[in-house]
Amino acid sequence: MNQIANSKYIVKETNPKIFFEYDSQTDLKNLLKYSKILKELDVQQRKWQYPQGWVFEKVKIVVSFKKNQPIIFSLQGSEKKFPDPYYVSNNIHHKNKDELDRTRCYEVKKEDVKILRLFFEISPSIKGCMFERIWFHEFPIFICSSPNIDGFNFYSCRIDKFPNNFKDMFNLETIHMKFSWVKMPNSFANCKNLRKINFEEACLIDKFPDDIGNCLKLQKLIYAESYMDIPAQARKKIGITSLPPSIGKIPNLTKIKLTGCVNLRSLPEEIAFFPLKSIILDNCMIRDEQKFLKTVGKNVLINWYNLGASYFDNTGEIKFDFDLIIERLSPVFECLETNVFEMLIWKFPKKKKLIIRILEQWTEKTSNLEIKRKFQDFVSNFSPKIEIPKGKLFL
Repeated sequence: MNQIANSKYIVKETNPKIFFEYDSQTDLKNLLKYSKILKELDVQQRKWQYPQGWVFEKVKIVVSFKKNQPIIFSLQGSEKKFPDPYYVSNNIHHKNKDELDRTRCYEVKKEDVKILRLFFEISPSIKGCMFERIWFHEFPIFICSSPNIDGFNFYSCRIDKFPNNFKDMFNLETIHMKFSWVKMPNSFANCKNLRKINFEEACLIDKFPDDIGNCLKLQKLIYAESYMDIPAQARKKIGITSLPPSIGKIPNLTKIKLTGCVNLRSLPEEIAFFPLKSIILDNCMIRDEQKFLKTVGKNVLINWYNLGASYFDNTGEIKFDFDLIIERLSPVFECLETNVFEMLIWKFPKKKKLIIRILEQWTEKTSNLEIKRKFQDFVSNFSPKIEIPKGKLFL
């Protein structure tokens, strides 16, 4: 194996700037194989609007593949960190939004896509992808086809469409978007390992996929709309109005946080089927407030702060039915994550020994060694510890 010293290898000094981050264990032949493809990119400088005037900036690509660390691919529409993010709500009412976006994001061309396709085809080990100030008319199919990607991070991006094969990203665990103008994927059908969705001010999202209930391992759903600086007429056309009823099928979903959802009409009653969750509503509007509180509010913890006008918190008021919860969890026990066990013990501290015994029974039932090990580790960590007094024993 050819090894190289710790440093950064600059493949091409002109546009774009391409960096490979590596360590002394990196295979030089492998690095050169990657760089040979990427150096064919000929991304033009783009014009960036800055408070002091206009500046020209270079696109930056960073590929990190260090020993014992996942391979990360990063595509940044600007080499520098500008103080103000691309905040899409400021431009939503402009007729010339496309032209404005071109001054803030790098618009990925067909020529770029062809070269990136070759790169991803020989890079099946990529696990994480980061995009900053990038505009995809359609997010590349070949990226969604990469078998090992487990995380996406979008910052100040625009994505007009996700491909249909997004739904088949079995290993995807996290999606994080911030300050981005993004259309939601149409389906999460086969995203069986998705654990966290975090959309911060992704204001174009109008709904979550109806089949989000297939994401049985989903633990956190965080969604914050950008509602500042948007004209009232445009505001009516943007943002989620509810969550899909199938969300009630997810036993591991213990946290839902919605912020700034002024068009929210309701939340489905099905959301309370697995009551071991906390729902946080921050500056959200629900049209039929009383019905919501009588149905969902009687079964799930809710913390609701509504535009400074009202506050609702039912912590300590809900009487959870332990037997009913266990009855509903039992059929799906093999897909449960440890966050559910922790919530059980937190809600029912006096039943800790009983909960541990139930987990031991589930451990005995499963033939899946990975699940068995997960349950055993949890039981071992939370089982009551027996204190043995110190001293001498004479027989």
